[in-house]
Amino acid sequence: MEYLSLKEAIEYTGKSESTLRGIVRGLKGQENKVFEGSQVLKFDTLVNRSKKIYILKDYLNDLYKIEPIKTTYQDNRSSDRLNDRYIDRLEKELDNKQKEIENFLDLEVQIIDRFKELQEALKRTQYQLQQQTELTAKKDLLLNEYEQNLTSKKDAPIYTNDIKDVKSEEVILPGEPEPSLDKLNKQRQDILKDILAKGELEAEARNKDKNP
Repeated sequence: MEYLSLKEAIEYTGKSESTLRGIVRGLKGQENKVFEGSQVLKFDTLVNRSKKIYILKDYLNDLYKIEPIKTTYQDNRSSDRLNDRYIDRLEKELDNKQKEIENFLDLEVQIIDRFKELQEALKRTQYQLQQQTELTAKKDLLLNEYEQNLTSKKDAPIYTNDIKDVKSEEVILPGEPEPSLDKLNKQRQDILKDILAKGELEAEARNKDKNP
C-alpha cells in the first residue's frame, strides 16, 4: 500500500494543509484506524525525535472521491527515487548527529584531562605550602627558645642577700695576728666567688624547672 507524506498529500488532493491536519487529528483519536485492511496513518520517527506523518493514499482517494491513476513503470521509478532521496536525507542527518556526538565526546575527554592536571597541580601546591608552614613553625620555635634563654640569662637576678659588707676588722680570726691588706682582699674575693657561684646554680635550676 502506498502512503503519502503530509506535503505530498496536499499536492495530491489539492486540499489545504490545515484541512489535512484536521483530518489527521481526527484520525489520531481513532486508535488503529484501518482502511481496507491497511493502517490509515503511519509515523516515522526522525533523528531529532520528531515524527513525520504518512497517510494511506487509498484512504484519501475514498475520502475525496479521487480516481486512482493506474500505476505505470515511470510512476514506480519516481516513487523509488522519492524514497531514495528521503533515505539519503535521513542518512545525512544521522551522520551529522554522529559527528556532533563524537565532537562532544572529544571535548569531554579534553575537559576531564585538564581537570586532572589542575588537581595534580593543586596537590603539589598544597604539599609545598604545608612543608613551608612546618619549616616556618620550627624556625619560630627555635627562635623563641633562643630568645627565652637569652632573656633568662639576662634577667636572672643576682642574689646578694648573702653578700655582707666585709670589713677588715671582721675578718680577723681570734688568736691570730692581724692579717695584711692583701690577705683581706683575697678573702673578700673568695667569699664573693662562692656567693656568685651559688646564685648561678640557683638560676640554672629555675630555668630547668621552667623549661623541662
